[in-house]
Amino acid sequence: MNAAAMECRPCVGSDAERRYLESLNVCFPAWGGREMFDWCFARESAGLRPDLMMVHDAGRAVAGLANTYRRLRLPNGQVMLAALMVAAWTLPEARGRGAFTRLIGESIEVAAARHAGLLLAFYTRTSPSASRMRTAGAALFPSWHIRSGGERRITPHDRTYVEDGCADAAENGVADTVRLVYTADEWRDQFVRRPDPVTRVRSANRWSALVERTPAFDRVLSLTLSDPSVPDAAWADAVGVLDARAAAAGRRLFVYTTDERQASVARSRGFEIVDGYVSALVANGAILRAACAGANGSGEDLPPAPAPSASHTLADPDSPWYLGRLFVRNGDRM
Repeated sequence: MNAAAMECRPCVGSDAERRYLESLNVCFPAWGGREMFDWCFARESAGLRPDLMMVHDAGRAVAGLANTYRRLRLPNGQVMLAALMVAAWTLPEARGRGAFTRLIGESIEVAAARHAGLLLAFYTRTSPSASRMRTAGAALFPSWHIRSGGERRITPHDRTYVEDGCADAAENGVADTVRLVYTADEWRDQFVRRPDPVTRVRSANRWSALVERTPAFDRVLSLTLSDPSVPDAAWADAVGVLDARAAAAGRRLFVYTTDERQASVARSRGFEIVDGYVSALVANGAILRAACAGANGSGEDLPPAPAPSASHTLADPDSPWYLGRLFVRNGDRM
């Protein structure tokens, strides 16, 4: 493969979509079928349809990814459009030859043209893709993938929860964080109307969770405490109840967090932890600058927005472009 000869094209039409889906399942066995593909890529969010793109070499598609779009609220209360880089794949024979690097550049350009201030993505820390994003200059915010441990200390018959219909109201996260926000319809499309069944599980007036059932895992899409000021041990108690519920059904639990304290208490209770990153690249600097200026500011006191290659400053607390603390749920990520 000659990296200079690679061409990136939009993925448009049924034949291209079929190749994209087939390649995803080659790279990630059992990724899903047409129903999953349509849920991910055939619906609007923030008023936009996703953009799919593939790298071709000698006329053959060898890598691809998609930009989906969401609204991102900053700690100053301003909301801007953000792109999420999802469902990235590179065929085994094409890896290590620059295809993903080519896709990163194309993804930034497409996001900027859509007026997205930032391009976000999600990786485990050992992923080669995380290394490519670091090389591209991305800011890397820590995240943690939490799974049921090998030796689970559970009491499956201790039923301290109820199951009922899913909430209609959008749950838009923790105040004073950088977080994705939704209208009520967008919330239902993202967190409830998914290919796999979703149930709301709640415990009195203490917490409420949306849990997606897959053959092997109960995936916690959202976990909301009634009183956010309670200690992190209360969050871990809720996770323990959900783990017991999953075990009683013969499944494991999966939880995602961007809160280091939650990851620490989960580790102390025997859960398996895989470290990850939320990466952020500047896409449209003018949009980012306007949002960071705030409701009453012109942005005149801000320096020019970083170039994509200098996006690492977004994670530097000493930088004027520091975004702040991220709040991302598992259900936000696709």
